[in-house]
Amino acid sequence: MKGLPIGNDDFKYLRDNDGYYVDKTELVKEILDNRNTKAFLFTRPRRFGKSLNMSMIDAFFNIQYKGNGWFEGLKVTTHSDCMSEMNESPVMFISLKGLEAESFERFERLLKNRLKKLYGKFEFLKDSNKLSDRNRSNYLDVAYEDFRTVDPTEALMNLSDMLCEHYGKRCIIIVDEYDNAIQNSYGMPFQRQVLGTIRGLLTNALKSNESLRFGIVTGVMQIAKESVFSGLNNLYVNSIFSSGFNEEFGFTESETRDMLEYYGHPEKYDEVKDWYDGYRFGDAEVYNPWSLVSYIAEGFVPRKYWAGTSGNEVLTTLVDSADDSVWSDLESLAKGHAVRKSLDQSVVYSDIGRKSSAIYSILAMCGYLNARKAEDSYDLSIPNSEMYQVYSEVLLQCAGSSEIASRIRGLFKAMRSCDTASMEDALRDLMRETVSAKIFDSEHVYQAYLIGMTMGFCGNYEIYGDRLESGDGFADIIFKRTSGPGVNIVVELKRSRKESDLKSDAEKAMAQIHEKDYAHGLKGRTILYGTSFYSKSLLIIAEETFGH
Repeated sequence: MKGLPIGNDDFKYLRDNDGYYVDKTELVKEILDNRNTKAFLFTRPRRFGKSLNMSMIDAFFNIQYKGNGWFEGLKVTTHSDCMSEMNESPVMFISLKGLEAESFERFERLLKNRLKKLYGKFEFLKDSNKLSDRNRSNYLDVAYEDFRTVDPTEALMNLSDMLCEHYGKRCIIIVDEYDNAIQNSYGMPFQRQVLGTIRGLLTNALKSNESLRFGIVTGVMQIAKESVFSGLNNLYVNSIFSSGFNEEFGFTESETRDMLEYYGHPEKYDEVKDWYDGYRFGDAEVYNPWSLVSYIAEGFVPRKYWAGTSGNEVLTTLVDSADDSVWSDLESLAKGHAVRKSLDQSVVYSDIGRKSSAIYSILAMCGYLNARKAEDSYDLSIPNSEMYQVYSEVLLQCAGSSEIASRIRGLFKAMRSCDTASMEDALRDLMRETVSAKIFDSEHVYQAYLIGMTMGFCGNYEIYGDRLESGDGFADIIFKRTSGPGVNIVVELKRSRKESDLKSDAEKAMAQIHEKDYAHGLKGRTILYGTSFYSKSLLIIAEETFGH
C-alpha cells in the first residue's frame, strides 16, 4: 500500500516514492484563473496542507523541473490551458518556518542563513553571462560574502531580477509560513523589528517588482496591512472566511472516505467525523488532514494528534486573560453551544489582550474554533472531540499543576464508580485550589466548572450540558457512553441559599431527574447524581438505574 505522508510536505518526494497523495492540483487552475492577481495570501491553520500545496505549485511551474512525471494521473492534467504552463517559469520557494530566536540578532542570522540556502539552489547564476555586473555582485555577496553590501530585505527582490535576466521570463515567488517568526516573537521586545523585517522582505519582493510574474504567501493569520502588507494594494487574501479555494486545504468528506476505504476501514468514518471534522473554510466542510493521517498510521486509534504538534499558547492567552464575559463564552462552548462574535479578519498584535475580538479571531484562524457566517457576525464553536480534549487540558493547566489534573482523573473515576464520598472530597479540594468563591454565583457556573473539568474524557463519552433532551426536559449534564466499558452519568445541580439546605436541595435535584425522566434513552447502567452546592461546600446523592 502507498506510504502515509506523515510529516512529509515535499510533493516531489511523495510522488517519487509512491506516497498517498490527496489530489489538490486543481489549485493550479484556480491560481491561473486569477491571472490578473499579482500576489496571493493563503491563510489556514497549521498542518492543514499549506506547505505541501506550495511544494506542489513549485513542482508544477518550476522551469528547473522540466520533463518530470509527478503529475501523471492528477486532476490538473485534464486542463490543457494549465499544462501549457507546466515548468515554464523560474520559481523561488522559501519557508520562514522555524525562525525562533531569543533576540533580533539571532532572528536576523537565521533569516540570512535561510536566504543563503535559497540562493544556493541557483548556483549557476554566478557563471551566467546574462547577468548584469550589479546582479552578479549581489548574488556573490549573499551566497558567499554574508550580506556585506546587500540588505536582507532586498534579497528576494534581487534574486527575482537575476532569474528574470537569466531566463528572460518573469519569476514566481513563494513564501511559506510568513507569520511564523512574528508569532514566535509575540510579547518579545524585538517583535516590532521582526515585523519590520518581514514587511520589508515581502514589500520589496511583491510590490512594483517588474521581475515578478506572481507571488504566493502562506501563513496561519492575516496580519494587518499596516503591520506587514502596507502598500500591497494588489494582494488577494484567501482565508478561512473566504469562499474561493475552499476545498484545497484540508480534506473533504469524499477525500476522507476514499482514504479510509483505501486503508481498509471505511466503517471508521463516523468515528473520524466525530473526532476530526467540524471545520468550515468558506463554503466547504473539511477534516483535519494531519489528525486523519496520524489516526490511520496509529492503527485507527482516536486521540488528539494535531493539537500535540505544537504549543497551545493562543488558547492559554484567552483563558489567562478571561473576564466574566469570556468565562460565560467558555461555558457555552463547553456545553457544545455556539457563541456569536464579530471577528477581525486581519490581526493587529497590539489588540491581543485588549480587544476580545482579536483573540477570538486568532482562535478561529488557528483552528481552535470553527467559524460559521451568521449575518454580520460569526457563530463560533469547538469543532470536534479532539479540540474538546485540548480545551480541557488548557483549562486544567491554567487552573494549576499536574497534581490537579491527577485529581480530576480521580474525580471522574469516582463518578463512574458511584463513589459519592470521593467525588465530594475531590470537588471540594479542586474548588478550593483552582478558583475564587466569587465566581460561584449561579447554578450555571457550577455546571460550566464541572463540564470544563471533565471535557478531556469525551473520547469515550459525549458530554451534554442543557442540550440533550431526555424525557421531559434537559438535564444539567449528561455523560453518554459512546464506546468501551463504562456507565452513563446524569447530573442535576442545585445552588443552595444556605449550607443547611444542601441535603434537601440534593434530594430535590434527584427528584427532578426522576420526575423529568432525564435518563430516558440511555442504554445500560446509568448513575444518577443529585448535587447541591453552597459556595465551595457540596453534597452529592446517587442512585443507579439500567436503561434499555
